[in-house]
Amino acid sequence: MQHYSDLAEMYIGDDVSPDFYAWVFPKCDHVAVGTGTISSKHQIKKYQTGIRRRANEKIGEGEVIKVEAHPIPEHPRARRVVGRVALVGDAAGYVTKCSGEGIYFAAKSGRVCGEAVVKASEGGERMVKEEEMKEGYLRKWDEEFGMMFRFMGMLESVFYKSNWGREALVEMCG
Repeated sequence: MQHYSDLAEMYIGDDVSPDFYAWVFPKCDHVAVGTGTISSKHQIKKYQTGIRRRANEKIGEGEVIKVEAHPIPEHPRARRVVGRVALVGDAAGYVTKCSGEGIYFAAKSGRVCGEAVVKASEGGERMVKEEEMKEGYLRKWDEEFGMMFRFMGMLESVFYKSNWGREALVEMCG
């Protein structure tokens, strides 16, 4: 923990992730070691091993507390509103390509969806229809964030074809 008291590390390369990055983030009394990818769970295990191997010198012989594997949902779902059900956050696929950012978009989509429900239900006085949610939630979401998601997808398609490209993007962002 001494090494990571005020430091987080990001790693790129085919051994840790073919399409995003891997990390070591400090927590209150431990570090989170992980990898981001849209690959299948079977492939994720290979990348988890890769990041542990790369970070091993710094993280030492620490105890593995928990191992999880879930592909990153970086593609907005085609059906985000069906009947009286609306998906927000990761469930809606609101994780940006290229960066893997999702927390901000989870909170924003929850707010946009909630505001659409309140407005369409007239403050809870009537039931909301699917078409009203598509108009009030999805249209507003797509207008506000759709272009940014397309831009991040374009960056990924240009820079994420090779380790050299990912390194160039990291350098450019720096």
